Formats: sequence, C-alpha cells, structure tokens
Amino acid sequence: MDGEVQVRITRATTYVVGNPWKNWLFVRLDTDQDGLYGVGEGTLNA
Repeated sequence: MDGEVQVRITRATTYVVGNPWKNWLFVRLDTDQDGLYGVGEGTLNA
C-alpha cells in the first residue's frame, strides 16, 4: 500500500500492581518511531 509505514516494537515493559482485591497488569510497548508507544492493561482476580 502507498504510504504504509513499518513500525517495530522495540521494548515491552510490564508493571504489576497488587492490592488486596485485584492484581493489575500494565504493559507499555515502545516502538522505533519517536514518540509512538502503546499502553495496555489487564486484571487477574486471585
């Protein structure tokens, strides 16, 4: 496709935040493009 940009994930950093009622997981994905990153979250009831 014309204008398509290839982006590569260069780093995945995880952050686990625990508390008495739920565990949170946050993920940051860094890319090879300046200023472009993604953040996601998940939970696990333990």
